[in-house]
Amino acid sequence: LLEEKLDAREKQLAELTTAATKSSHAIGKKGESEVYDMLLNGVCQVFQYATVVNMSGESHAADFHLTVQGKDGAPIKILIDSKKYTRPVGSSEIKKLHSDVDGDDEARGGIMISLKSSIHTARMFMIKYTEKGRPVLYLTLQDVEEERHQDVLCWAVYVIQSIAGKRDMEER
Repeated sequence: LLEEKLDAREKQLAELTTAATKSSHAIGKKGESEVYDMLLNGVCQVFQYATVVNMSGESHAADFHLTVQGKDGAPIKILIDSKKYTRPVGSSEIKKLHSDVDGDDEARGGIMISLKSSIHTARMFMIKYTEKGRPVLYLTLQDVEEERHQDVLCWAVYVIQSIAGKRDMEER
């Protein structure tokens, strides 16, 4: 009888664990982990003196703060937001990233990364500017082979580094 109860409890636990890993929060955390790994093991290896800080638990801060060195040696802080939605990333998420970038005095630009879906009103590598004139690049990896994700992210960082490194809006 005890064995039957134990088996039933183990089955119940397995079902709950499966349900928990399919929740949107768990999926989002997994996506953040994937992007953090790409930043640490890809971007920080390619860009000399690059650092990344995981801010995913903080409000109004984007998921990650990446700092790379500009051509002039000055640091360029890029706020990165990652999404792992099955539906397109909505305009409210875009506005939130723009607000986060403009709300951080050190931020020079941003990147919105969607791992599994498109981004509403934005094409791959499209750049829009925040109210304060800071560039935000949109990157969707839904149709990109997984082994290329890290390379594509590095290209996106290089683009934002190049644009944000220019102080004069006309040069951008």
